[in-house]
Amino acid sequence: MNRPLAGSAAWYVRRESVVTGPFPLGVLLRYCELGRLKAPAEVSVDGVNWFALVEVPEFASCVELGTDTEGGTSISEEIDWSRERGRARRRWLEERWLPERRVSEAQAEEPARIRGTDRRIDPASRESVHFTSESRNSDRGVSTYVVAGAVILAVAAAGIAIWRYVPTESPKVILLRSISADCASTPGPGVRWMGCDKRGASLSGLDLTGAKLDNAILTGVNLSGSRLDSSDLRNADLRGADLLGASLYDVQLAGARLAQARWIDGRICPSGAVGRCASPVQ
Repeated sequence: MNRPLAGSAAWYVRRESVVTGPFPLGVLLRYCELGRLKAPAEVSVDGVNWFALVEVPEFASCVELGTDTEGGTSISEEIDWSRERGRARRRWLEERWLPERRVSEAQAEEPARIRGTDRRIDPASRESVHFTSESRNSDRGVSTYVVAGAVILAVAAAGIAIWRYVPTESPKVILLRSISADCASTPGPGVRWMGCDKRGASLSGLDLTGAKLDNAILTGVNLSGSRLDSSDLRNADLRGADLLGASLYDVQLAGARLAQARWIDGRICPSGAVGRCASPVQ
């Protein structure tokens, strides 16, 4: 490689046999302009072929080399304006990237941000603005507490509801029964509808002796005159169902929800009725 590869995005740097990099071209150009990268440093794009900074077009314009001859310089010698411009640019970059200067400038401009003739004349107006800001922050804090309290109450209510209506059997047992259920089967004795959703079905006057209906959803279902002897209705949802005249001999109703259901004798079960058509025991 006889000459450096122009346009390379990353370069290695070698100073006194110590190789570092690769560095982005923009970073090295900035260091070069600040005087932090200068001869006799060498650069390379592959770490094998090395070039002096002045041999690379990207760095040649910013490298400041010593140009004094052994005999010194004459007083009448013309000023190197390109070198002066480079030094001015480095001073500008140093000032621009100095964090302390930016902070001090921001602090100096802070009073100027106050707008309005009245505020400059009357300091009390600024106190009123500060008071208004504190009032708004206080209102915001109160609203945050209100929202937090509402969320806590909602979570507590949901927890009570889940605890109250949770099935008495373990979820594993319910899942196994649901897998062995046949929700599409024709209603009849011994039908296996465990956990099935039968809302809207009309089961009036049918023989469902020994039916497996535990955890089934039977909300609003018409079961009037049906025979449900020895059936399993544990944890079933029978809210609003019609059981008028149904036969419930040896039926299992533990955990069954019967709120607003029409019982076999025609009375309406009270709200909160579980396991029997009566108000829950306090």
